[in-house]
Amino acid sequence: MFYVLLGFLLIRVGVGLLNLMLPPRLKRQELKELPTVSILIPARNEAANLPHLFSQILGLRYPKLEVIVLNDQSEDATEAILQQYAQAQPEIHYINGQPLPQGWLGKNWACHQLGERATGDYFLYLDADIHRLDPAIIPTTVHYMQRLGTSLISIFPNQIMQTSGEKWTVPIMHYLLLSLLPLWWIYRLPFPSMAAANGQFMLFKAQDYRQYKWHEQIKSVIVEDIAIMQKIKAAKLKGMTFVGSGLIFCRMYQSLDEGIQGFSKNILSGFGNSMIGLCVYLVLIILGWAWVIPQLTVLEAGLSLGLILALRVMISYLAQQHIIENIIFHPIQMALMVWIGGLSIYKKFRGKNEWKGRNVQLPQP
Repeated sequence: MFYVLLGFLLIRVGVGLLNLMLPPRLKRQELKELPTVSILIPARNEAANLPHLFSQILGLRYPKLEVIVLNDQSEDATEAILQQYAQAQPEIHYINGQPLPQGWLGKNWACHQLGERATGDYFLYLDADIHRLDPAIIPTTVHYMQRLGTSLISIFPNQIMQTSGEKWTVPIMHYLLLSLLPLWWIYRLPFPSMAAANGQFMLFKAQDYRQYKWHEQIKSVIVEDIAIMQKIKAAKLKGMTFVGSGLIFCRMYQSLDEGIQGFSKNILSGFGNSMIGLCVYLVLIILGWAWVIPQLTVLEAGLSLGLILALRVMISYLAQQHIIENIIFHPIQMALMVWIGGLSIYKKFRGKNEWKGRNVQLPQP
């Protein structure tokens, strides 16, 4: 058992090294010709986030910009805030979303409606919890899209974490991502299985989006970002996913409970809805070690802990997260990952997976 666990750990360290050697980071760029960019924001109960997000978007000072926000059946002051900004800022427009049709999940339906309304050369989907945008973000990502010839560029933003609960849960996302997939393989290998993306930032070539209607293709999928990247690669188009590179910051969750509920909504879907796959993964990186560690020699334990430490340092560096904090909190994060995985499986059996007041798990036919 130890050698199985060690082998999987060595594979993950190798993936981390590949990401370190070929860092999936963006370097600031400028554009000679400025295309029109449509920033598209699905907003459900986002009254607390929208004013700050609008200040960041307006601070971009990009001259060819349209901003469209869809009020997705919000139950708070979202619509009032949208009315206020739409009246004061000519770049900002909003629409009220249509009722959710059968067979659609809420965010996918909202994004589809936004895509039907947008007029730009590029569609930039942003989540409302984006906290900071560097003015170079649009020129840089459009430059990379043109240079690489991609249909989609996605970014995992730098994560702002203020509470202990956030620091215990949010780094799990990068720990999974950067130890399982060399991100440049997304671009360089044609296999749809080599896919990752983040719905917080997704920049589409509008011509392709209008032709393929990506959100309609994955209308019932919870983890829509990865599914869209898979569809893009299946269509023989190119996509690429980067880490934040200091150009975009997000505060995903603001408490331990939000982190647990948010990740438990998605983690099983990230494993292809395979409960066996998720359980095997948890055994290989956490539960199996808890069983074998008491039986290891000093040399075996030292080697294992050294590799885990090296992996943690590499991923924290790539994600631009606090290295010492992630090392200290590593046992807590791993324990919470087991809890999140178990909760995700429980929600699957229960048939109820709620987020923002709606069930995001459709009934099985």
